[in-house]
Amino acid sequence: MKSNVIMHEYSEKFNAGQSGVILVETNRKEGMLEPKLLEKLDGMEKIINTGVENASVYSIVDAIKRMNFGKLPKTKEDVKRVVEILPEKYKIM
Repeated sequence: MKSNVIMHEYSEKFNAGQSGVILVETNRKEGMLEPKLLEKLDGMEKIINTGVENASVYSIVDAIKRMNFGKLPKTKEDVKRVVEILPEKYKIM
């Protein structure tokens, strides 16, 4: 739950924060590297960001897309390649 601790520290330091957090976990070590899961998370973000007033969502998906020319990788190997070059603060996410 390191991301929860970091978000709490951010909220304390900047007097800001999140009204809600969705924690996505898998029971497999590399489960978050599955392209289909990343696609579903991306779709969820789009629904919330365009259909929910006064709400915005971001996740590791956004960092991965930024490092991959605005697109989600298509294979687990490509996801691994992108994640390896992410700054540590995003890997914690």
